[in-house]
Amino acid sequence: MVGDGGTDGGADGGTDGGSDGGTDTGEPAEPLPPAVILFIGDGMGFPHLEGGSLRASGGSEGLTMQAAPYQARMSTASLSGLTDSAAAATAMASGHKTWNNAVGVDRDLAPVESLLRQAQARGMATGVISSDSLTGATPASFLAHTDDRGDREAIVADMLAAPPDLMIGGGRADFGEVADPAVFQLITDAEALAGAVDDGRPLLALLAEDAFEYRVDAAEAQPTLAELVGLALDRLSDDPEGFFLLVEGARVDHASHAMRSEAVHLETIDLDRAIATALERGEAWTDRELSVLVTADHECGGLQILEAGAKGEDPLVSWRWGDHTNADVPLLGWGERVAAIDGQRLDNLWVHALLAAAIAGEEATDPEPPRLPDGRLEDLGDRIVRQSWETDFGPGYNQLDAIRLSTDAEGLWIGLDGVFDDEANALLVWIDLDLGAGTGVGADLVLNDSDGDLDDLISRVGFRHEIAELGFDAAVGQIAGTYLKRKTFSEQAGLRLFSPSHGAADDLWWMDTVINYGDGSLALGGPASAAAGTGLTEGGAEILLPWTALFPDGLPAEGGELAVFAHLVNTNGALASNQALPPFSSSTAPSVSDVPILQVVRVEIDGLGETLTPARLWP
Repeated sequence: MVGDGGTDGGADGGTDGGSDGGTDTGEPAEPLPPAVILFIGDGMGFPHLEGGSLRASGGSEGLTMQAAPYQARMSTASLSGLTDSAAAATAMASGHKTWNNAVGVDRDLAPVESLLRQAQARGMATGVISSDSLTGATPASFLAHTDDRGDREAIVADMLAAPPDLMIGGGRADFGEVADPAVFQLITDAEALAGAVDDGRPLLALLAEDAFEYRVDAAEAQPTLAELVGLALDRLSDDPEGFFLLVEGARVDHASHAMRSEAVHLETIDLDRAIATALERGEAWTDRELSVLVTADHECGGLQILEAGAKGEDPLVSWRWGDHTNADVPLLGWGERVAAIDGQRLDNLWVHALLAAAIAGEEATDPEPPRLPDGRLEDLGDRIVRQSWETDFGPGYNQLDAIRLSTDAEGLWIGLDGVFDDEANALLVWIDLDLGAGTGVGADLVLNDSDGDLDDLISRVGFRHEIAELGFDAAVGQIAGTYLKRKTFSEQAGLRLFSPSHGAADDLWWMDTVINYGDGSLALGGPASAAAGTGLTEGGAEILLPWTALFPDGLPAEGGELAVFAHLVNTNGALASNQALPPFSSSTAPSVSDVPILQVVRVEIDGLGETLTPARLWP
């Protein structure tokens, strides 16, 4: 996928030269006004591009966006782990990571400035186009501030208080009678929009009650994204200070949630034609510095292309499930301001970094993402111990390759390099919260909570060890590796406490945690051993256990020592895998009630949760 930067397709609008007007005076050239366009294909992963291309051209690389001169991969995780559109769009709009469901606010829920507002502050023309309601999470993240993406009344109020020069999308039901026709050029149908003349008022075109119809279902009167982009550029591109335009192809995501194969490819094509329209216009701008990025907020559906069809036919596909995944998404660019992406794997904060710099006429700086539960494990430190055995366990393709452990003021971070099947077996991680006390499971406590799948599975596990001080007070687990959204709190996955004051042997406490996976660390129907230990996976399972969940009464003021042990079991609770970390000394899978433990990973923390003694094997 990654391009070599040598193909410009004639579409970069001459942004790699010519800015001095052809006259070398020895003085620095006056910077050209920026023309900055961001296209977001909501839910659009790499397979969506391939599927759209096959439908449009019969080949796998036939889209305009696939010929971008600068191409990269982009990760999308939020503070909540697996992202939603609100948190992802906020990161791209503002350069701040936030929680799922929040728009235009940072991790402390304080308002943050978006690219669009930065452009407005510089006197640039601005516009937003979406095939969703304009109150949807993506446009809202550029125009509003709220911790609840569903608070449409607050979003509308923010949008109308400081509107861009144009907003085109759905959402008549959301705006109702709020928009004042004396203030806005208010249009509610496509025919009126086509004939509208710029009269100086902000344009608010509400072309559907909610979202647009899918292209496969739409009447001819519904305008294409390409037509809307052409109209927007007619209004914005002559501004002497430049312009910023956001375009969202929202229905790619909607079709992916619905797993509607006949709809999703046409939505991708619709977005691609809008991109082509913008680039064609850009070729004529000799007085603008064009910067274009095309990306997605996340992948949706786990789309896989199984077999190509002829041009005009839908390829044969499969869907992993009808929700978001943590798969990397495309990041594609035109213009020298975004050339630095080429060949890279970047966090989505780079979208803001690059476009904020393009708006200001400056060089982009590294945004330095915070530690996230994103399945990329390098920021958790070195591998403490590696696996001894290849998996030979049941119908799944689970493989534990190595374990990492780290702590900070937020919580306990556990990284498990490896591959995890989303249809078989279970991952369990056990935590001793007071190493040395000798209480808990594996010491004096036997669990018998059968109310709930994970609780029952945890209760079946028994340990055989000779570590007198060891006894587990909590376990975090997940049955199979199915993608999880938001903080994990379900019958199939999450954190369970069974220390004496928090939970009981027959009533495990459910507590919030986050589990996420790296791109490439969920098995796609093939043995995990093919990737195990080779570095071919893009990370593994990453677990964040907040201190507030592990210690509901607060961390001990004096800190303490924790120990961790991880292993696999099959989902019927009959066998434990030979896959355990730290590993034990047999390649044979033991009974789930007799899991051997030779060592644990031990870490010492202070009263704030920070690491005092780095994680290490013990004894």
